Amino acid sequence: MLRLAFFYKQSYILIEEFGDGRILLEPRELTKPFQVSENTLKMMDSSMENFNKGLVSEPIDLSAYEDII
Repeated sequence: MLRLAFFYKQSYILIEEFGDGRILLEPRELTKPFQVSENTLKMMDSSMENFNKGLVSEPIDLSAYEDII
């Protein structure tokens, strides 16, 4: 199977060509990349400040999950 994507006349189209000769054209919608909110950035900054000051919780015991980790 061959997959191609291209931009044509303000449209983004995905093309798939299958081994049996079928060709599938699927229109796609372009979206903005994920953006982190200002509030989240402030919380992350605050968390790093606390970490650097040594204000952290006790370590988490993950020994119960050793078989899946």
